[in-house]
Amino acid sequence: MKILFILRVYSHFEEMIRENDWRPKGMPAVYKLIEGLNEQRIYSEIVFLCRNPVNGINEIIHDKFSCFKYITYTVLPYNKSFFENIINLNIKHFQYIIQLLNKNNYDIIYCDRAHLVYGGIFAFLGHKVFLRLHGVIRLPFTVKPFKKYFIPSLPYWILKKAPFKFVLISFDGSPTIMFEKIFLNNRVPHEIMFNGVDKKRIKTSYNMFRESEYKKKSSKLVITSIGRLTWDKRIMEIIKAVAKLIKINKNFILYIIGDGPLKNNVESIIKHENLENNVFLIGSIKHEEIYKYLSKTDVLLSINEFGNFSNVVIEAMSSGKCIISLEPKEEAQMDGDLISAELHNSLILISRKKIIEKLTITLQKVMENPSIITDKGINAEKMSKKYFQSWEKRINKEIYFIKKYSC
Repeated sequence: MKILFILRVYSHFEEMIRENDWRPKGMPAVYKLIEGLNEQRIYSEIVFLCRNPVNGINEIIHDKFSCFKYITYTVLPYNKSFFENIINLNIKHFQYIIQLLNKNNYDIIYCDRAHLVYGGIFAFLGHKVFLRLHGVIRLPFTVKPFKKYFIPSLPYWILKKAPFKFVLISFDGSPTIMFEKIFLNNRVPHEIMFNGVDKKRIKTSYNMFRESEYKKKSSKLVITSIGRLTWDKRIMEIIKAVAKLIKINKNFILYIIGDGPLKNNVESIIKHENLENNVFLIGSIKHEEIYKYLSKTDVLLSINEFGNFSNVVIEAMSSGKCIISLEPKEEAQMDGDLISAELHNSLILISRKKIIEKLTITLQKVMENPSIITDKGINAEKMSKKYFQSWEKRINKEIYFIKKYSC
């Protein structure tokens, strides 16, 4: 069996590709699938397409990671195309993939959301295509019958008409159910699934941490934010809320894990508000190291604009952590309704209006009432046991679908 992957260069993969060193820092749904395919000896050729300029990637790269026997990859640099903004299709990238398809016999093509148009075209050409949507986030707003100036939307038409073999969608708090009902071709088999949890690693990390000297319990509340430093992760609201909180109560530490375009803005506020003794920018770290920080966390902040079931959240829930998140967006309400009671019992959900003020008040409240942290953590862990499976089972299920629909 041989698979052709068409993926964008995820930000977490840029460094690995530049250094040709497999050290995943994010996107476990992608990197664990690649690892799982290699373990099952399934030949996979990955084509990473740069949809934007990427530092250090200016020419075509053909290589393989030394830890993989059955996985090879190619990286195609960014090429500005006249058609890019009109039909979401880069001609040079498309030509390269056509050449691969003419040269090799692939059992199935696996493409991500960024390459929906490519996947649809190849499906119409008779290829078996597995469409993978890692959440739908902005798709209900960007995939519309018409774009600006009444230009027909090719992504919308492809979703409604393309004969994909299978569509797999992550349940991440984005409006998946609305998307399923309105945009998907009802003749195409599909499934919506939560991502997995590395339960063994969580348990091991906790045991190691309890035995280490570092486990001397601090009297300060430990707050953690994990994610890209971007507007949609609400990092500016978090740092501004903390700047307000410190004027009320200084008895806390905030770890900010991640990197991104707003790093300088965050550093500026930390310096201006004299937060250096309370707020620590950790930067981007390996995925497995996240569990070490989760193990010493009292409260996890995850106030993402587009979804409250990110990998970080479900890992924190499985770790029995108190989590502060946002109420589901109106268009994602149907997703939230499925688990509404458990969601409100397990997470502290704050309003999307006046987030800075709401977050400041909520943090102050949990500092004054530590029992809230304990109760929410217990409920979160119970919920995780009901809904989240191990990454091993989760990836095996996805590989099962890939095999099934490649026949």
